[in-house]
Amino acid sequence: MYEGYRWVVAAERQVVREPLTWPDPGPGQLLLRTEASLVSAGTELAIYTGIHQGLANPNARWPKYPQPMGYMAVARVVATGSEVSNYRAGDRLLTSTGHATFATVEVGSGRFWPLPEGIPAEQAVFARMARTAFAAIAQAEVTAAQSVAIVGLGIVGQIALRLFRAAGAHPIAGVDPVTMRRQAAARGGASRLFASTEEAAPALRTEWDGGADLVVDATGWASALPGALALARDAGRVIVLGSPRGTAADVDFYTDLHRRSLRVIGAHDSGIGPRVRDGFPWTTERVVPACIAYLSDGRLPVADLITHAVPAERLPELYHGLLEEKERYLGCVLLWQS
Repeated sequence: MYEGYRWVVAAERQVVREPLTWPDPGPGQLLLRTEASLVSAGTELAIYTGIHQGLANPNARWPKYPQPMGYMAVARVVATGSEVSNYRAGDRLLTSTGHATFATVEVGSGRFWPLPEGIPAEQAVFARMARTAFAAIAQAEVTAAQSVAIVGLGIVGQIALRLFRAAGAHPIAGVDPVTMRRQAAARGGASRLFASTEEAAPALRTEWDGGADLVVDATGWASALPGALALARDAGRVIVLGSPRGTAADVDFYTDLHRRSLRVIGAHDSGIGPRVRDGFPWTTERVVPACIAYLSDGRLPVADLITHAVPAERLPELYHGLLEEKERYLGCVLLWQS
């Protein structure tokens, strides 16, 4: 038996440490000890503050209070089941597991991937978030020499920006009201920076021959969609990457979308799944190893995005900071082992 704890949101704005005991792994299982886990600010804060759509939807299976938190980690195998032959204690993995001392995973579940030793844990864990951001790359189809505007420069927006740059997009603009985030976007390759879509729209229409070829909305707010539409050139594309909370009441679908022949495309993390779908070849087994390689070879630098890498018991402090001190908090990592 292995003793530790996990972080759980018990009710709105109530995050608690839940003591837990993990048994030895079953025949086809691995028991993992967490090294680092990354806070997914959009999803986790939506659950923590009670605005996630699934909380109020009786037909949704997830999330529900009490909700275990987190889904991105770096971990090591500490024990293997009797039927496991291709993993051993000490193996290092990138995982879709949570903010917990340990985790049990099924071999073949698609929830973990081999991870090389050379990447520090607090950086390596960003490869799992890169899978989320890669959904926008996958839906974009063509990016080389195309202009891209990223609206919302939280972690998923920052990583999307850097992935688009690596994929050949040019030029790139970043839009966010937070100065620190715009500075990070400049380091990541954005050549134009704006505090709002109202500021960006007339500038990009003039400088970019009518607007951006591609706009990525990474804000996580449905109300931001009208502003994102305004940045796209006629017949351009708008990819909704950040899971939108709330409603977009001010969209004039005829004037802002239909008459301009815009394409609005959803790009959710779950779209990159375990199997190839018709016309969509992107799978976790293709994308996640690529994201790990991008971190390893420097094509996706993330060290400068980490504002806080703190002991795991300080998760409540990170939630508060991400909500209330946006000029200081961006990439937040929990460290589970000294």
